[in-house]
Amino acid sequence: MKDDVVMLSRKALLQALQIAGAAVAVRPTLPVLNDVLIEALREEQILRISATNLEMALQMDARAAVGRAWRAAVPAREFLSWVKALPEGVVTMSLDEERHRLACRSGSSGGTFAVLDADEFPPMDWAIPERRLMVPQEVFRRIARDVAVAAARDDSFPTLTGVAFVPCDGALEVAATDGYRLAVLRIDGEAIAGPSIIIPAEALRKVAPFIGGDDVVVGWGERWAVFALNKQTRMMTLLVGGQYPPYHQIEPKSFRTTVRARKSLLQAAIRQMAIFAKETKLVRLDIAPEGMRMSAKSVELGAGEVVVPIDIDGEALTIGFNIDYLYDAIGGVDAEVVLLRGNAPEQPLVATGVDDGQYRHIIMPMHLG
Repeated sequence: MKDDVVMLSRKALLQALQIAGAAVAVRPTLPVLNDVLIEALREEQILRISATNLEMALQMDARAAVGRAWRAAVPAREFLSWVKALPEGVVTMSLDEERHRLACRSGSSGGTFAVLDADEFPPMDWAIPERRLMVPQEVFRRIARDVAVAAARDDSFPTLTGVAFVPCDGALEVAATDGYRLAVLRIDGEAIAGPSIIIPAEALRKVAPFIGGDDVVVGWGERWAVFALNKQTRMMTLLVGGQYPPYHQIEPKSFRTTVRARKSLLQAAIRQMAIFAKETKLVRLDIAPEGMRMSAKSVELGAGEVVVPIDIDGEALTIGFNIDYLYDAIGGVDAEVVLLRGNAPEQPLVATGVDDGQYRHIIMPMHLG
């Protein structure tokens, strides 16, 4: 191998480009934000790929044979497209620093890419701050999937676009709400010193597919949080400013109706009713001892209904919900049997699990008309 050549598998290069590339700016304010930073590290024998949009950043290391160290900013989308089109095999890369060109080959395929000086790339400090905690990967996956889903998607209320990590009675609660629903995951045995922090939900959604088998290390300072997602992958994100709303205030303290139902049956029923609820998003629940009648209507299509077998304690209840929110709430419960608890048609419903008391999802009802 020549001294200036880097060699690695096409599969490893593609994975690193796809993961880091999730942070490439969509509408960049600087030309270099169209690029990924590629660093050939000779001592570690890795190829490190980083990208940022100035609000979040992703970085991944790929095992490689590195002849000499170099750094360059490479056009992200074009380089990724070229690597995607290659057959499986070994990719070789060499940098001509004087001409600002990156030459790449794989079998009979070759490509040369114009690059920018790596010093133009925004500096990033990937050191894990002192304030930190370690989150088991299965718990972090639930945060990214089942809690972040309840965060606001628009920035009318910026604080609500984040997921709050809140100290609570010697434990840690992770919460998200968009004002219409609230998802909370309690993590016993974990606590954070100082005030709560708010992490952008969008950053968590982006990294959810990349969470591996390792525990996730989360560290944060005044403005930034840094995540070690596994031994090869890291994320950095700006914290969301502001005070998170006191979400405990909307949670009911007692219930007049408690329903137990199998999660798989509830999900199947919701999928059926979603066909008829495309226009209004409204699904109606008529809860009684003989079962839960789930129904939805469409002006153009017609109407559908299904009865889900349940066990009920307390009063009958008729209530309506946004069908997408109901599906997310049921899906977030990690138990075979779901508990649905409520009080009245105009009051929220709480979804949790018989064997999953750490997670709860509260949904505000819709007016049935």
